[in-house]
Amino acid sequence: MLTQTLQDELVNRKVYLEVLPKVEYSLTPAGATYYLRQWAEKRIMEQPSQGKKIVTLLHIYCFLQLYHP
Repeated sequence: MLTQTLQDELVNRKVYLEVLPKVEYSLTPAGATYYLRQWAEKRIMEQPSQGKKIVTLLHIYCFLQLYHP
């Protein structure tokens, strides 16, 4: 159930019907936002002085996802 939820919301899964099975995974927009948020939170904890810059970059990314998907 968790795997299906992750695939539906955070990860795209594309299966190719070939002789040698092939599957590709990529992040959905929600998955990319989640990953970027985790990255930002970790960087802020490591470098508190850079927190404002990191939050600004996160806001810009979210804005671009909202208006330019």
